[in-house]
Amino acid sequence: MKKILYIILVVFFVFFVSAQEILAYNNYKIASSNAPEAPQIDFNNKTNTCSEILGSNLTKIVKASIKVIQILGAIIAIVNGMIKLIPAIISKDADGLKKASKTLVSMAIILAIIFILPSIVKLIGDIFKFDTTCFF
Repeated sequence: MKKILYIILVVFFVFFVSAQEILAYNNYKIASSNAPEAPQIDFNNKTNTCSEILGSNLTKIVKASIKVIQILGAIIAIVNGMIKLIPAIISKDADGLKKASKTLVSMAIILAIIFILPSIVKLIGDIFKFDTTCFF
């Protein structure tokens, strides 16, 4: 479960950090060839909205994917917690109950991170003046 959370965090971080580097490389590549000039996308000034950059279909896919990840994360955390807790309760094992409670706490923390992550990404986007309206 932690691996999935780390993967999600890395994907969001890589997307926001490398967007300007990719744009700069593409501008250099276009400028070095004799191809027609591509439209300039300025991420620092909010002249272009996120939906204009990604398009309406990709925006809908990204929003739906984030909702699905949040819902599936909640379901997985609840089911995993129940699977760990029910045998410990039935067997009345104190050690098993302690382990299950630790698992439940870690699942609750992961679930909270999954639901707070969009707000954190939006805050980072606002700090660096990225338009994150197409994600959330």
